[in-house]
Amino acid sequence: GEIIEEIFEYTEIENGSVKRQWWASEKHNNERPSPRLLDSMKDIEWSDQNWHIDTSGNCKATDGGWESCSNLVGGKTKYFSKERNFDKHHRFRRRRWFRKRITSKRESNERAYQAYTQ
Repeated sequence: GEIIEEIFEYTEIENGSVKRQWWASEKHNNERPSPRLLDSMKDIEWSDQNWHIDTSGNCKATDGGWESCSNLVGGKTKYFSKERNFDKHHRFRRRRWFRKRITSKRESNERAYQAYTQ
């Protein structure tokens, strides 16, 4: 089978410059390896040739697929929205990268077992 691997690229902007950049899950504090690092892992078999940037919702290709928020810990009104809006004045930005990979036999068996036991 196949699954979609996803990684979010986060950037913090300060005074018009990138202050820091990191890779994480949908939750900003759950760090993940970069696509480059995942590409170097020999035990992963990809079915897609390349990583893709998600431009669904209000994320536009012209904005590089970025969505933004004013604060990572400021509550729902200041965090990333489900509409995935982008405002160049916001301090924090993220974009979703995704790629299909082929699941190993072990992963397929684990998924089948979890589905059976739930």
